[in-house]
Amino acid sequence: MLVHKEYQSLGIGKRMMEQMLSRYSNVKTKVLISYDSAEKFYGIFGFKPEEGTKAMFISDMV
Repeated sequence: MLVHKEYQSLGIGKRMMEQMLSRYSNVKTKVLISYDSAEKFYGIFGFKPEEGTKAMFISDMV
């Protein structure tokens, strides 16, 4: 989930997260990959880093 910098701090990301969490409330485990700068934002919704884990990617974009 990304919100364009010009539209950040308007509650758009918060509303998107609330809608996503509501839609998938029946899913017991939710996983996301976050930039360090967004960790506090996702923490508001109960997400927290998991010790001993590391995000890994394979992508043509990188």
